[in-house]
Amino acid sequence: MPSDVQRETYETLPKGDCNALDDYRKRFPKSPFDEKIQRRMLFKREIFSDNWTARAERRAPRYVSAQMTAFDSEKAAIDDARSHAMASAKRECSGDNDLRRFVSATIDEAVPACRANTVGHIYALHYEVICMVQTREITDVCG
Repeated sequence: MPSDVQRETYETLPKGDCNALDDYRKRFPKSPFDEKIQRRMLFKREIFSDNWTARAERRAPRYVSAQMTAFDSEKAAIDDARSHAMASAKRECSGDNDLRRFVSATIDEAVPACRANTVGHIYALHYEVICMVQTREITDVCG
């Protein structure tokens, strides 16, 4: 026979709330309602919300090495390095699915290494890719 607290708590559990059912089981491990709760938790399913949350995903550090082409100026060499880095970032970040949508890609760069030689300027650039995405909210619902 359940206690008054067990009964009242069970009767006020939010419908479909898996976390509430799990919390109830932890609070009352040998409750007379345990079998009902276990059955409800067996019918767990994921509900995909129409709500999307914006967030940034950082990726592992990357490196653009000096190209074989020498540039006329340091600015041109660095601009080319950034262009290669951004193209790589967009390729890495793109791709949508049911849970994630691509918004944009940026790079967080370290100081570029550019040096002049007899034929022009060459570069190297260390950077980190930052993917701006939207992720879909998923809710577990129990029977």
